[in-house]
Amino acid sequence: MQLHFDLRQLKSFVTVAQCGSFSRASNILCIAQPALSRQIRLLEEALNTQLFLRHSRGVVLTSSGDFLLERAECLLADFSQISHEIAAVSGEITGEVSLGLIPSVAHSLAGEIIQQYRESYPKVSLVVEVALSGSILELTEQKKINLALTYLPSQKRNLKYTKLMEESLYLIGPVNSPIKSLDYLTLAQALKYPLVLAGQNHGLRSSVDKEAESLNLAPIIGLEVNDLTLQLDLVKRSVAHTILPLATVQNRANTAEFTYCEITSPTLKRTLVMAIPTDKPPCMASLKLQEVVESVCRQQIINGKWPGSHLCE
Repeated sequence: MQLHFDLRQLKSFVTVAQCGSFSRASNILCIAQPALSRQIRLLEEALNTQLFLRHSRGVVLTSSGDFLLERAECLLADFSQISHEIAAVSGEITGEVSLGLIPSVAHSLAGEIIQQYRESYPKVSLVVEVALSGSILELTEQKKINLALTYLPSQKRNLKYTKLMEESLYLIGPVNSPIKSLDYLTLAQALKYPLVLAGQNHGLRSSVDKEAESLNLAPIIGLEVNDLTLQLDLVKRSVAHTILPLATVQNRANTAEFTYCEITSPTLKRTLVMAIPTDKPPCMASLKLQEVVESVCRQQIINGKWPGSHLCE
């Protein structure tokens, strides 16, 4: 069986499906609506099926249209990547790449990564997504993000991880906290302070809960806040303490408004990783982003800009 249709027809089909309207799709594609309708009709004839049901407010996909949409989107993405890879052979890196970051990493690393990447590859469109670790890993699994910077999750996901750095966790308190006179404190001591932490789906919270459970301890969670900036603001106001990597505080301009103490016995550590989908070959733009990420992490540690960390081997 021979199918006679082209990529232009597939692109038109996907645009109409995403817009739910021929008129809106024709504006986006900059072609007349009758010409767009003809492309869809030719595609339906080639496939011998109806792709859309028309109604007063636009169109909806038939079951055949639903089936085609998923595959057409993947096919168009593959062809787009091929064109960018061909351009890369001649030395020009183009295309689009998406980077996922958790908030603590975004604040400390994102600016340097973006600056270096843009300077090196100005023709690549870089999309940055900042969210909690669970959301970032889910988007990466769904291949909506090419590369994610997060902490090694406790549960295995269908992703490939490259370890970048390991850092200790600290009890962070307001400037007048009693911990400012201590060189270190045990986890049991740290958990006696009322804490503001992220929700239970957050990687750091899971680590703290797991270690506390192993010691038959119950942390005093006074507040659950998923926003890092608000967490630190509440600490600064002496509402609660929190547990975070030292870099989270020391990379901020208002360091003097906090005090901190390393948690030992047991020592709490987090491993920063780079996560990529296992079932999708990375494009050249993504490979170059990986190189920039690894370089920036190394520079941050060597230059002392990411305290309390060491490179993973």
